[in-house]
Amino acid sequence: MGYLLEDPEAQKLLRRYEIRVAEKPAEPGPDLVLEGYEDEHHGRVIALHGGAHAARRRLPLTQPDAASMLDAFSSERSVAHDHKSRAMLTHLVLKAALMYEETGIERFNLIVRIRDNGYLVRHVTIWTNSEPHVTPRLAPHAHDNPPRSYGYHPERAKRGFCG
Repeated sequence: MGYLLEDPEAQKLLRRYEIRVAEKPAEPGPDLVLEGYEDEHHGRVIALHGGAHAARRRLPLTQPDAASMLDAFSSERSVAHDHKSRAMLTHLVLKAALMYEETGIERFNLIVRIRDNGYLVRHVTIWTNSEPHVTPRLAPHAHDNPPRSYGYHPERAKRGFCG
């Protein structure tokens, strides 16, 4: 295994992939563990654990794969039991899978605090063999930047609608 990425660098990498990182102690709520690792039988895998629930999928991960992962993870009393929570967690899983695929990191572990209006990553651990490769992206104001109307929008969820 490579070296452990320092906390500021790891948080910067998460923010690059639009994964929300807690800057102060998070509000009370349930915690989930989202991790990416190399499985000896299945290759690169992303897994979600919380209480008695767990689900994992092989990479590359598509929207339907992430949704089916949450189907396997959820139950009547889990944190992913309603549409809003499922959309939020699907968004998080897809962003984390994209980060894991694009950067070439060896393994990651995120402790995620679930809240009514979103999620926050409370703790991040990333192992890598070398400095992660982060693909440059367009500036938010660029004229050829694709629209961001697809997927889960945490800022919209706060106002009461999603999509």
